[in-house]
Amino acid sequence: MIAKKTTAQMMSKCEMCDDFVKRTPYKYKPQQYIPDWEPAEVLVCRKCVYREIYGSKNYRKQMKEGTLDDTI
Repeated sequence: MIAKKTTAQMMSKCEMCDDFVKRTPYKYKPQQYIPDWEPAEVLVCRKCVYREIYGSKNYRKQMKEGTLDDTI
């Protein structure tokens, strides 16, 4: 899985948008495009993880349905 919920503190900072995470933060691992480079896991907010996985046009609909929250 690319993203999963963590048990970290709720008021941690998102590493993508530098905003405070009000809900449970996610650990997100970007897709690996270069074979010999392993991307690092980042701690991100709900909005950023949905935007990275579903794209900038569809993420609000998926967020409303809670598709990542059910599978994780």
